[in-house]
Amino acid sequence: MKIQTEPPSVIDTIRDTGLIAILRGVDAGKICDVVGIMGQNGIRLVEVTLDTPDALQSIQKLSRTFSSDMLIGAGTVLDRETARQAISAGATFILSPTLEPSVIACCIENGVLPIPGVFSPSEIAQAKAAGAVMVKVFPANLLGTDYIKKMIDLFVNLEILAVGGIDLNNVDAFISAGALGAGIGSRLAGRDIVGSQDYELLGRRTKQYLHKIQSAKSTA
Repeated sequence: MKIQTEPPSVIDTIRDTGLIAILRGVDAGKICDVVGIMGQNGIRLVEVTLDTPDALQSIQKLSRTFSSDMLIGAGTVLDRETARQAISAGATFILSPTLEPSVIACCIENGVLPIPGVFSPSEIAQAKAAGAVMVKVFPANLLGTDYIKKMIDLFVNLEILAVGGIDLNNVDAFISAGALGAGIGSRLAGRDIVGSQDYELLGRRTKQYLHKIQSAKSTA
């Protein structure tokens, strides 16, 4: 008899893979092909930004198509109503560029992981007080790896996702500094790849990022 098990949580999946692929501006007709290639090469978490045309349609389509092996989230979520719509479409995690307590509350009420964007220690404290267990340090490349280390030392049980300016040259440094994972957009699946449908390059780049992240995690 097959034993039913709970699917892995978003945080557990971030901990395992260390990477959220951020898709911005990807046509709804191509998005399943793009995500399929990334999934074949190890990606388990995908964020569709809501400034993408037909973003909610894409989230719904991806959630149904890849329900058994991928977790689909929504990004660039600025208010409670938008968060509610994304959750209704199937998003299992919500990322914001800013700290908006009503978005955090909506996520918690619906059993979805909120990842609010923060820039300062005060914003981190406010996010934690609102119930967030993970924050998106953004833009990470401006704040740097030393900032990540200091915030982890300052706040107990703080989980950090580093987003903004992360590339193959620095992703391992952010993981080594203590970030649980990184969100990577145009440097992974930018218009140069998606527009030309160079899926061989997409697969190769996906593997490169995951290799660097796993190597950093193994020595952290």
